[in-house]
Amino acid sequence: MRFFALVAASVMLLAVAAAAAEYNVVDYGARPGGRADDSAEAFLAAWAAACNDSSSPVMRVPAGTFLVSQAYFKGPCRSAAGVVLAVDGVVVAPSAVDSSAWIMFHYAHGLKIRGGTLDGNGHAYWACKSKTTPGRRCPHGTTTLDISQSRGVSVRRLTLVNSKNAHMAIFDCTDVTLRGVKMLAPRDSPNTDGVHVQLSTDVRILSATIRTGDDCVSLGPGTSDVVIRNIKCGPGHGISIGSLGGEAGEAPVRNVTVEAAELTGTQNGLRIKTWGKPHPGLVESVTFAGVTMRGVQNPIVFDQSYCPGRGNVNCPGKSSGVKISDVKFTDIQGTSATPVAVRFDCSSTNPCTGIMLNNVNLTYNGKQAKSFCKNAHVRLLPRVAPRRATAYRPALPCQLESRPEIRLVGLRLPVLCLPVLRLPVLCSCYACPSRASPSARDRAGDPTAGPAPPSRSPHLLVYTHMLVIYFQDILGCGKFKKLGLQNEEALQKCFGDIISVGNDHWSPHMVHGAAAASPSNAPNVDGNDTQDIDIDLTQDKATCEEGDTNEVEQISPVNANGKRPPRPAPPKAKKQKSGTALTIQEAVTSMATSATSYASTKQGKYSIDEVMEHVIACGATYETNEHFIASELFVKKEQREMFMTFRNNEVRFSWLTRKYMAKYGN
Repeated sequence: MRFFALVAASVMLLAVAAAAAEYNVVDYGARPGGRADDSAEAFLAAWAAACNDSSSPVMRVPAGTFLVSQAYFKGPCRSAAGVVLAVDGVVVAPSAVDSSAWIMFHYAHGLKIRGGTLDGNGHAYWACKSKTTPGRRCPHGTTTLDISQSRGVSVRRLTLVNSKNAHMAIFDCTDVTLRGVKMLAPRDSPNTDGVHVQLSTDVRILSATIRTGDDCVSLGPGTSDVVIRNIKCGPGHGISIGSLGGEAGEAPVRNVTVEAAELTGTQNGLRIKTWGKPHPGLVESVTFAGVTMRGVQNPIVFDQSYCPGRGNVNCPGKSSGVKISDVKFTDIQGTSATPVAVRFDCSSTNPCTGIMLNNVNLTYNGKQAKSFCKNAHVRLLPRVAPRRATAYRPALPCQLESRPEIRLVGLRLPVLCLPVLRLPVLCSCYACPSRASPSARDRAGDPTAGPAPPSRSPHLLVYTHMLVIYFQDILGCGKFKKLGLQNEEALQKCFGDIISVGNDHWSPHMVHGAAAASPSNAPNVDGNDTQDIDIDLTQDKATCEEGDTNEVEQISPVNANGKRPPRPAPPKAKKQKSGTALTIQEAVTSMATSATSYASTKQGKYSIDEVMEHVIACGATYETNEHFIASELFVKKEQREMFMTFRNNEVRFSWLTRKYMAKYGN
């Protein structure tokens, strides 16, 4: 009996402890029920209390609608498990937010967000952006939820709607999981990306529904080890890697997997986009598998000549320095809204390599869609069909933009064309089938024909058969063999519907946290880095006075009269101050200290000159966009301190770029 009593008491104590670990925003002054009373201070107070709790704190937002002007939740917190933000109600933003992010979490390690709705209230902003009035000034395009420099973050069942800009941004984070999230905005809402990930690793986006006016998911520079699974996307601009290569020194994107995705009515499906600039970069080890397309305008697209603006003045030569390699497409099915379903427009100086397509079947208006390939090395794998009759189909005419030449085993041959097995025709640096096996034409016409034998090395085929096999058994290639570039008119008809709509990709900008300590590699202007110089004025004075008493007295020489000149009289000691004088001096000293403290508060921890030196050090030199936006931002000490929290120059430069694009690049 005593044992059961102890158990009951323990359960009660645990219940009390659990109740004590919950911090309800209403208890800190939040007022639900409308859009008039700002609850931002109450939210921040509840977070401060929860963040200071070392147990397992829960910050709760109860049912109801809460207006929050802006909230910046800063860590790290005391709890090793992290703070749980449980949202049962709706948190709504004002129509304008004077920042590039509305709800921000910085250094929030172990953060867990559960349920609720964040309403970005972006209608007024969209209306302003849609107007064409010259000289109009729209408010900032604000990101709804910004999580930066955090690790071990989990977001579940959260709904984000009507964001002014991107719905969610993950910046410089590690180990982030989004599960069951929803992001909703009208089809025509500008720049309303779903999730943007940048400079982050080990990110999982699972079972998400994203219907917005821009990319469902976009992956920026420095992103690696990303898994996107069971996502429903559309309307919007699809799933994008990029844009990349816009600035020098961008980190690579690698190890990305997209599985079991559904894209409906999107502008793009699976896209890799890079600027037509020579800045070096890398995209590698990317897998797209089990993706269904429904009425997608550009189901598969590599665009390495992206350069919005007039005249392409920012892209000399329009040749991208970003290398794309090892990208696999497997089990991609569905319908295209345009005739060209697969478009590989790769860099002339860095051709795409290691591109593989396996069981890709995309149709347009009930017929097999076409494809386009430039500067890409593509490998096609056959689909193992249950019936031989459907194992092979005749190839479609090759859509060639040009006929570059390559050199294989000492022979100079034009680019050859591959027959396609349930695929559009792609142009690649591989040889055509040899006479050693039944031709593609025979297989296409013979329903009893078996599968093709294993293909031999293309180099061996070219060496063995030379020009005898060139274009011999490939349907639709004859006119290109005979006429070559005289088919440009047909090409223009085929690709005339592919147009550029300008900058259709949001570049994230956000405000990050307060200042941290100066970087360890900051120059030390005080001398030896390992030597501390202590200056104590009182000690110096005592030493000096002691030296006077021990010094050997100097004897003055005798003058002509036999007398020594008079010794100079020592200065008279100062009269001791009275009690009133001491009181006045203390008051004046206190006032001076307060004035110095106030001036320090206004100036902040970092001066403008000091921060601008770091701006230049990170690569934002004079006459650059980043230097220009820094000169605007860093008149405010809060912005200077945020900038100095970033861990290295790469992060700082990327942040400045995003700030500039948020204000001037939309």
